[in-house]
Amino acid sequence: MNLKGKNIIVFIVLAAAVALAYQLPYLRYNFYQQMMDGLLLDDAQIGLIGSAVNLVNTLCYPIGGMLANKMKTKTLIVTTLASFVVLSVWYAFATGFVQLFIIHVLFAFFGIATLWSAYLNAVRGLADEENQSKVFGWNEGTRGLIQFVVSLAIVALMGIAVNAAQGFTYVMLFAAAVSAIFLLLAIIFMDGGKKDKNAQSEEVVEEKYTFMDVLKNPGVWIVTFLIMFAYFFWTVGNSYLSQYTVDVLGLDAATASTIGTVRTYLIVAIAGLIGGVLLDKFPYKGRSFIVLLAIDILLVIGVMLTGNQLMVCVALTICVAFISNIMKTTYWSTMGEAGIPAAMTPLATGVISFICFIPDWIYPALFGGWLGDARAADGGVAGSAVAGVYQTIFIILIVFGILGMIVSFIHWKRAQKLEAQGLIEIKHNK
Repeated sequence: MNLKGKNIIVFIVLAAAVALAYQLPYLRYNFYQQMMDGLLLDDAQIGLIGSAVNLVNTLCYPIGGMLANKMKTKTLIVTTLASFVVLSVWYAFATGFVQLFIIHVLFAFFGIATLWSAYLNAVRGLADEENQSKVFGWNEGTRGLIQFVVSLAIVALMGIAVNAAQGFTYVMLFAAAVSAIFLLLAIIFMDGGKKDKNAQSEEVVEEKYTFMDVLKNPGVWIVTFLIMFAYFFWTVGNSYLSQYTVDVLGLDAATASTIGTVRTYLIVAIAGLIGGVLLDKFPYKGRSFIVLLAIDILLVIGVMLTGNQLMVCVALTICVAFISNIMKTTYWSTMGEAGIPAAMTPLATGVISFICFIPDWIYPALFGGWLGDARAADGGVAGSAVAGVYQTIFIILIVFGILGMIVSFIHWKRAQKLEAQGLIEIKHNK
């Protein structure tokens, strides 16, 4: 792994760009009430903004793949961070739903179309195949730390503001300043080529690939569904485990939010740093994911069976988050062993991302509807019907975990086949 000299700065800039892209348009997750009070938005408007962001994200994944395949990585990263500066300043003084809607849509566009595939391509280029889990895990871990620090700053700024409206002005001006700092670092330290000249890729001549080449590569589909099932564990856990501890375990909302913050930011940092090193020490990442998914399934079963033991159940939810984040921070490192060439990364990540994040479109409305109906059946509170819905959600989670294990097994066997054919090299530690 080539993290020396200016590559360390590039590594941090890449992590920061994605950290901001997945934080600034999603302030509703932690500051929902403040958005209603300070920005004068209602539930329907916030929901519409959230849906628009998800839609634009999905549509932009293939666009990002094409741009990363055609344009210089530095140009795309600089464009992204420059847009964040402008949008953050606009957000700081924006008034009215229409302006805020447009700002969020543009955040989503630049966060995916000009960043996502370029980011994955750049990170992959910072390490050889033996260190892919480490470089992706450490970058995700760095991203988590940056988001945690930014979150603490946001809470502090909201706290010193006279009201929520002033708080958002402070927060977005701070976001603009942070974006400007990393923009300057990107301009100074990133190379102008599509690939970092110090990248560890062994391909002497970069082959050009088309979308049809990507679609015909079996490894692309294997990685797509491996990421889909592993990501489902992470996203459903983040979405419902905190509320489960409130609705079913009786934990107070403030404590649940604190635990949720730790799970969202600190756990991802720890999991990325540990998981990245761990997975690179074992050959065949598919086999490692079988083990990780099996552990998570057992932990979810434990959560289901310990509903009357508060501390044990809360501890298990944190463990679920830890294992899920190990998978999330390293699943992009499975591309090499699946037979996806480094030069195919920009287009491949666009296609994979477009498909693998489809559950984000389905489960929130589905599970939310179930919980809403159950809460109404319980008389507006969380009772036995709500508890039953959570059990159903956990069963679905287990099914996705089993499907993920099957796909991971296929990934493992494909890696062995490609290795036997001499198409990939896998380091076997003795």
